[in-house]
Amino acid sequence: MSEDTLKALFDIIEAPRRGGSFRSRLQRIISRVVTCLQSERGSIILLRGRNTLEIVASTVPELVGIRQRLVDGSPSAWVCKNKQILYVAPGRDPLPACRRQGHYKKEAFLVAPILSRNRVIGMLTITEKKGDDSFTTEEQELFLATAAQVISAIEHQRLSEDLRRKRQELRRKNVQLKRLEKIRTDLFNMLVHDLKGPISEVVGNLDILSYLITGENLEYVQAAQSSCDTLFRMISDLLDI
Repeated sequence: MSEDTLKALFDIIEAPRRGGSFRSRLQRIISRVVTCLQSERGSIILLRGRNTLEIVASTVPELVGIRQRLVDGSPSAWVCKNKQILYVAPGRDPLPACRRQGHYKKEAFLVAPILSRNRVIGMLTITEKKGDDSFTTEEQELFLATAAQVISAIEHQRLSEDLRRKRQELRRKNVQLKRLEKIRTDLFNMLVHDLKGPISEVVGNLDILSYLITGENLEYVQAAQSSCDTLFRMISDLLDI
């Protein structure tokens, strides 16, 4: 690539790094591509499912959001099948069955695949070249290199969504932990105030009775004291746990 082409590619690479939403990043990419290739129209299209295309960014705002079926024989279908850039020049259509839909002022157009792990997930299109109705080899190389930058923006979006989901999951777990902590605190308070306190009072009263009662009745008091001591130790163990 020439120095001018490399500068143009660098400008395109920098476009999505300025923040903003996913679609605004893609919109900046396609706007830079159209400017660098001196064209009037361009779009970024993503595959939704296996046979549906959605325009997610375009120099024609009213096209954004439009979905259409992937039609056999169309340029998009050819690019999806062959995973290669498609260049159709005026009067020299290498694919007789490959015809575009819609109304265009000029004939030359480019369609580049957006590949992720060797799978086509979308495509970059450009048409309406200003001046001479053709794209040079260098312009085609720049166009194909640009498709890789769309992958970068898509990957950034995927990571952002993954981070957002993880944050939501972390917040949900924090709420659950706080709820469990409250249950633990309530249980602790119940053991201390509702069980340990009354048992301490019973143990104290039995100790007093052991000095006042004699004979056979003392055996019953001592048995009660032993059971209370056992229960008291169990509650202390629960508190330790």
